[in-house]
Amino acid sequence: MRIVAGKFRGRKLTNCDKLKTLRPTTDKNREALFNILQSAKFLKDLNFSLIDCNFLDLCCGTGAVGLEAISRGAKKVFFVENNRFHLDILQKNIELLKVENQTKILAKNVKNLDYLNENFDVIFLDPPYEEDYQEIVENLLQKKIINPETLLIVEFEAKKFQNFADFFKKNLKIVDERIYGISLFGFYKLNFLKFDL
Repeated sequence: MRIVAGKFRGRKLTNCDKLKTLRPTTDKNREALFNILQSAKFLKDLNFSLIDCNFLDLCCGTGAVGLEAISRGAKKVFFVENNRFHLDILQKNIELLKVENQTKILAKNVKNLDYLNENFDVIFLDPPYEEDYQEIVENLLQKKIINPETLLIVEFEAKKFQNFADFFKKNLKIVDERIYGISLFGFYKLNFLKFDL
């Protein structure tokens, strides 16, 4: 894996091929995701910019998505991961790019994430495909980690997306949904009719 673009463009990340518990977002899909975050038409309506944003990378694995965000101008990234082997690779990648002052690691289970005293412009969620996405997002909503300014991005396995489509449609405002290979990226905002903040 490597950083696709930005100030760390081309920099290789720690090899994690032997870890079968990891399913990192591919370089190709990461490139597609960040192209959307830098040029999609809906960004203007949301008054969103990746530059100087606060980014929360949930179930972050190697941290490749959050580190890509820093490379492309994000101010700070919070990483949440509870697998100690993944955390070890994440720490190595942060040290490799020397971005310790722009990152914070939370060794926690995303389903039981406590209140965070931060406002996040972007939350990226990419749990193992077998996880209960609804339970995770319900916790984020209950703890008000998703705020009115937050753009929530969720990476699903495209063929299983319909298992959760109704929940996301009922509880969040759909900004966009796009399929890349076996993955589907969903972009969401708070549904103000549903949640009174």
